[in-house]
Amino acid sequence: LEHLEKPYELLGELYNSLDKEGMISLTTAKNIPQFDHLYNFENENDFLQNIEKIGFQVVYRKLIDHQSSVQELNANNIFYRLKRI
Repeated sequence: LEHLEKPYELLGELYNSLDKEGMISLTTAKNIPQFDHLYNFENENDFLQNIEKIGFQVVYRKLIDHQSSVQELNANNIFYRLKRI
């Protein structure tokens, strides 16, 4: 999702394409600066609020620490399994 300028638009389209209680799996990247990252998920609470507005529920979450030479970044990925509700 970090490779998209408007990731929530894609999530809305995915939501609309799923059957009731259908699921998707995805990851978000926080503070992982790369040339191809167009969106930075700085705050997990914002992400959770946005997906709830779309109509998703988190059924699984796993934090994946990201190794960085700059410790101050607090970089990580989060793997999610989301269900359409």
